[in-house]
Amino acid sequence: MFEHLATILWLKSRFLRHSMTKATGVLSVILIACVVAGVCFAAAGFSIGLFFLGVFGDLGEKDALPVLAISDALVVFFCVLWLVSLLAEVQRSDMIDMRKLMYLPVSLKSVFGINFAFSLLAPAGALFVFPGMAFAAGLAVRHGPLVLLGLPVVAVFYLCLAGWTYYIRGWLAVLMENRRRRRMLLMMLPMIFIAVGYSPQLLVHIGPRTLPADPQTILAAANVFLPPGWLPLALQSLVRGDALTALACTAGLAGLTVLPLSMGYRATRNHYLGLQSRRERKRKPEAAPSPERPIEDAFLARTLPGLDEETSAMALASFKMLSRHPIVRMQLIAPFLVAAILFTVYVVRTDGLLDLPAIARNTIPTAALAWPLLHGSMFFANIFGADGNGFRSLILLPTPRRKYILGKNLAHAALFGTPMLLFAVLASAVVRPEPLALLIALISAVYVLLLISACGNLLSLYAPFKVSSDSMRGAGNNPKAVLGAFLLLFLLPLVLGPPLLCAIIDAGLAHLYPGWWFPSGVVLAVVFAGLAFLIYRRVLTVCERLLAAREPIILEALTKGKD
Repeated sequence: MFEHLATILWLKSRFLRHSMTKATGVLSVILIACVVAGVCFAAAGFSIGLFFLGVFGDLGEKDALPVLAISDALVVFFCVLWLVSLLAEVQRSDMIDMRKLMYLPVSLKSVFGINFAFSLLAPAGALFVFPGMAFAAGLAVRHGPLVLLGLPVVAVFYLCLAGWTYYIRGWLAVLMENRRRRRMLLMMLPMIFIAVGYSPQLLVHIGPRTLPADPQTILAAANVFLPPGWLPLALQSLVRGDALTALACTAGLAGLTVLPLSMGYRATRNHYLGLQSRRERKRKPEAAPSPERPIEDAFLARTLPGLDEETSAMALASFKMLSRHPIVRMQLIAPFLVAAILFTVYVVRTDGLLDLPAIARNTIPTAALAWPLLHGSMFFANIFGADGNGFRSLILLPTPRRKYILGKNLAHAALFGTPMLLFAVLASAVVRPEPLALLIALISAVYVLLLISACGNLLSLYAPFKVSSDSMRGAGNNPKAVLGAFLLLFLLPLVLGPPLLCAIIDAGLAHLYPGWWFPSGVVLAVVFAGLAFLIYRRVLTVCERLLAAREPIILEALTKGKD
């Protein structure tokens, strides 16, 4: 049995190294050594600083409020670091399938315990445990040996947080056995972390200007009722000589440590042994079979107005594929999430944007087009990257390549152009520009989409790369592909320059010539949109010939590696 346990330990260590770097040989050893040395150096620096702060800092004898505040800051810093490391681990680390371990003469408890023990070996843990214990030791030097009871409190708090993290990670691992569910979770997790990161600013700006009680009272109450505050409360109690409160906090943290481990073990055993819960055993009544729809009513069988059947099929198929891609969904949701947070933080309570001059307010609806376009720039510069299997099927069809590129551009324009129009309308509702400013922004959206699509088509042909569905990392990327994506990103200011000129030209002419009434900005925006259409048609003809010549190179780039 010990040989099997040693093999599992070796396998987990290999997974740990693989999660840090995929390099092999001497380079792998050097990279891991640099990471370990950096973590040790940071942990040693924090530990020495907090130790001397506890020894020589005047942290109060009666209320020890500075001890509570410093400990709370340490806990918040550690929780943020732990959440970031957890997100990276969920996206990048490998896992052992426990069903395969059932064939070994090793108990499930041993495997469960080994996995939990390895979960403790995290850089975030070293950056918390040693500084926390050093701070407690420094307080013990100044305030007496009773504060040494804070050392096990720090360890129990770390075990408590690691236990809940291990339980949540196991729950996520069970959910992510389904590939589609895994992609959805990896899409939602970054959104949740963005919302959590901005939540303190939202609470400050949405909350009342005056606090209902003294800040010290609120801080003390929060540490009593919130479990993460029990460690700072225990250290404060030990400095004040109250050992019973510290023991109560330790007992509470210990109970919260045992609870997730017991729940995680039972859930893991039931899942991997095929045991179902009582609720799942109840058979649901079979749903009545729904009548099949005729093929003419299918989504892919429709024909878009003004387009032939082949172009419509390519556009609808690309739209369907992109709308199901988890990274595309994340890039569509992220602009609205960040915009809502920034709007709440900087506009709701200050109304600062309404005080801008008229010429500045006229440019904001047009400038708002850039935010959704910025999130979709990776897909505009790589129109084939998210559909490697579809491209493999395309090269076997006699479909004209011009129609395929046009269908791809229409799908991208529909997905990312809709948020652009919504942002222009919302920006107009917030800043209240002149009436023609919104019309100029809507016409400029057409110009921007045409020009970005033309540039993106050329980059997609010369620098294609595969976009993985599980994370933001591309499979088999090379510097040329990354350079192409960044090139389109840097082209955005040049593309948005003419629309911004259209937005401000009327206000400038009215300032120079009082009584100016001609809508020159709208006319100029229509002219720019027409020129962009001519450029797009010319580039589309060129890209048709290039795609026919570079199909093998693009196919090799899109099918490289695993998805």
